[in-house]
Parts: sequence; structure tokens; C-alpha cells
Amino acid sequence: RKSVNTDLKCKIREWKDYDIKYWESYGISLKWLKLAEVYPISHKIIVKDNHSYVFKADKYAYAYVEHKEGKVTLKIYQPFNKKYKWSNKHDKSVISLWTKVPEYGDKICICSSLKDALCLWANTNIPSLSIQGEGYSMSKTAIDELKRRYKKIYILLDNDITGLLDGVKLAEETGFINIILPQFEGGKDISDLMKAKGKEAFLKIILPLFNN
Repeated sequence: RKSVNTDLKCKIREWKDYDIKYWESYGISLKWLKLAEVYPISHKIIVKDNHSYVFKADKYAYAYVEHKEGKVTLKIYQPFNKKYKWSNKHDKSVISLWTKVPEYGDKICICSSLKDALCLWANTNIPSLSIQGEGYSMSKTAIDELKRRYKKIYILLDNDITGLLDGVKLAEETGFINIILPQFEGGKDISDLMKAKGKEAFLKIILPLFNN
């Protein structure tokens, strides 16, 4: 059976007012998006065995760029697209924002998406990372490196059944501190909470979780 080599590329466009408004609803400014290497895109390009297939991206469409061991990979996020919300070439070992967080610190948090990690970091000043989705584990190298660099390492995943179970599992595998997002109307994750409650109420709910 012939193997097919696929790659993911994109065409970046200018930031528009509606992009900035979308991300600011989660408390994430353009400065944070630039730090995280999040870019608005006009087209998604799938490369299969040296043939390029170009698809027009949604109005709201963003590329997340990651660098791991000299390799650059993309994840494309179309938040309002039910069928093609995600296209991902990050492998399961990629931890988003790994190259952006401070080298050492008192605390850091593992989230289940880049948007949640950015929302948490931008609004609380707690450096945050994200795995490539719930159910993903972390390598022993990454676990040991975080333990060497940070005094306390937290896990804060979604508060649905899947997220709650995966948070417990990841804590057992890593020895990190699992904390639970309280239930609320309007969503299940960190960024949903920010959008539903606004920054002041968000901080009143979130910050005590890290102080217990």
C-alpha cells in the first residue's frame, strides 16, 4: 500500500477589526497573539505527494505556528466551522507555547487548547501551555523539564466528563496538581468562562483555584 506524504500550509492575511474583536472577547490582545504566533489566514493549502490543493478559509480562520526541534508545523483553527474546525500537523508530542513561556517560575498551567492557555496567561499572568487536546499525555522529558523549571505545575482542562477524567489521568501520569474548573452557564472551558463572565468575575473564579 502506497504511503501518502501530506503537509499543511496556509496563506496569511492582514489582521481585521473582527479578528481582534473575536480574540479580545476572550481577553487575548493582538500583542499576545503575536507572541504566540497566531496568524489570520485567507487560504488553507493541503500538500499531498507534491500536489497542492488550495481551499478558501473561513472568514474567521487562524494558523497556530509551533517550533519543535527545528521543525515548523501548523494547526489551523476555524472556530465557526462545524465540519472543518481543525486541521493539524502538530504531532502529539508538541506542547503549544513551550518556546514562549519563561524559563523558570513559581507556577505554570497545562491547558487543553492554545486558546485556553493564552486566555489564562494573558488574564492572570500565570504562564500556560497546552497539550494537543484532552486525552494526550506528555513525554517523560517534558515532565522532568517542567519539574526542574517550575515550583508548582497545574493542570486545568475542560469541566465536561472527558476533561475531568483526562485531568485525573494526566495528574496520575505526571504528578502535577489537577484543578477543576467550576461548572458555569455558557461553556465548559477557560476561554468560555472568560467570555461568559467578563474579566473581573473570571479572576474571582480562577485565581483561588491556584491558591489552594
